[in-house]
Amino acid sequence: MKIFICLILFFNVCKAQSSLSGNIINNETKEPVPYVSIALLKQNKGTNSDQNGKFSISNSVIEDTILFSSVGYNSLKMSVKSLEPGIIIELAPLISELDKIILDRSYNKTIRLNDFYTCGINYLTTKVSAQVAQLFRCPISNSILSSVTICKSGADAIFRLRIYDVDSTTNLPGKDLSDSLIEINSGKRHTVVNLEPYKIHINSDRFFIAIEWLMIPFNENHEKRDFSAENISYNPLVALRKNKNMDLEETTYLKDFHQKWYKMRLGSLLISPVLKYRD
Repeated sequence: MKIFICLILFFNVCKAQSSLSGNIINNETKEPVPYVSIALLKQNKGTNSDQNGKFSISNSVIEDTILFSSVGYNSLKMSVKSLEPGIIIELAPLISELDKIILDRSYNKTIRLNDFYTCGINYLTTKVSAQVAQLFRCPISNSILSSVTICKSGADAIFRLRIYDVDSTTNLPGKDLSDSLIEINSGKRHTVVNLEPYKIHINSDRFFIAIEWLMIPFNENHEKRDFSAENISYNPLVALRKNKNMDLEETTYLKDFHQKWYKMRLGSLLISPVLKYRD
């Protein structure tokens, strides 16, 4: 009886699945929006559009909801069954509400957080997570994010950097502190990103830096063991410092395609930001 029920359920799920494809454009300029995050909320899976705004998702469930999101744009949520083949998705640019900071010579002091010397041997990649974020505590509550050094594998990777404040209710990553796209294309193990052009104001003693993986063919890692199915993960592989003391506060969080953040109990990321502040 149990086998019969499973077969019926499998048949029904297959009947309800479909493939989605289309293009994503800016609703003002009509230009393509590259690498948009596309999440199927019930199935907890996702992908990204390509550099020309084209996307394709297979095995999507009709009853699911799809979320299109990208830095600098208002997110758009739609039901899967409302999407027609070749649909054009139009995203509206986000009106910035962030404080504009002028980085002048008065910001003449610097502080580096979470410094490291080597990348080590432990790395984190993804199959089902969209982002990984590291919490930072800073003794300075009014500063500018000047740069960040990321330790990763030497493989070429295109990825995005996200900077978040801390939600006062949940203590999880909250609002973006930059409304500009910070996109990195690097094959270096020690990747240094100059963030001064983005004028990111850190007005609290806590903030998050997150790596947003782009699930595109360029970033794919293919691995097949024996007769098992091929596994696909995505670059960059981010260096990880394992916590030997499990009683330490967990400061690393993963974001899934349900749009939920949860603590990662493996260690902390080798990401080192530099802040500038006034004397």
